[in-house]
Amino acid sequence: MAKLFNRKTFFGLILTLIFAGAVAAGVYYYRSYQKLLKNPEIVTTQEVAWLQELVGKLMVLPNETPSTATVLDKEKLKDQTFFTNAENGDKILIYSTAKKAILYRPSMNKIIEVMPLALDNSAATGATTQNIKVALLNGTTTDGLTNTAEVNIKNKIANVDVTSKTKANKTNYIATVVVDLSGTKADQAKAIAEAVGGTVGTLPAGETKPADADILVIVAK
Repeated sequence: MAKLFNRKTFFGLILTLIFAGAVAAGVYYYRSYQKLLKNPEIVTTQEVAWLQELVGKLMVLPNETPSTATVLDKEKLKDQTFFTNAENGDKILIYSTAKKAILYRPSMNKIIEVMPLALDNSAATGATTQNIKVALLNGTTTDGLTNTAEVNIKNKIANVDVTSKTKANKTNYIATVVVDLSGTKADQAKAIAEAVGGTVGTLPAGETKPADADILVIVAK
């Protein structure tokens, strides 16, 4: 009986130590995650690496670091072909150099859609076309909206260079605004507004005009 008791006691101690180790690990990773949340750049960098690793096992990826975004409201995107089968929580990987966008669903570990971004056909037609320089501002507190806007714009409009993606000075915009900063690209501004579900307007008070852009897009939810 003493041997049996000692054996049970031994295994009980082992299970207790394993449980304690699991709890300690959980606390460690929880605290680490909380620290990461305070630095969105680290979270974004790690998420990009994570997504590339997962998607890279399903298809050959371009040799570049993508921009990423998350589908937050699929109903607002349903009129876009790329997002026809999208669900909230899906991830978008945008490869600007390779001109490719990938829609990936982490919950199923499946690629939902792959679509080339609009290409510049001027070389094939012999025409000379100057690219439109577009600056994107996130007018909300939700991360990733400028990445989604970039996909929508490049999916529908050729000859677009996104020169910057930053935060707007104000983060309470309720409607997306497209501004023709050059004063000469009204048609392109209208096309971009249609691509992102916004309206053409003037530069809102409190916002700074980007130095290197023909058109400014302030993205709202």
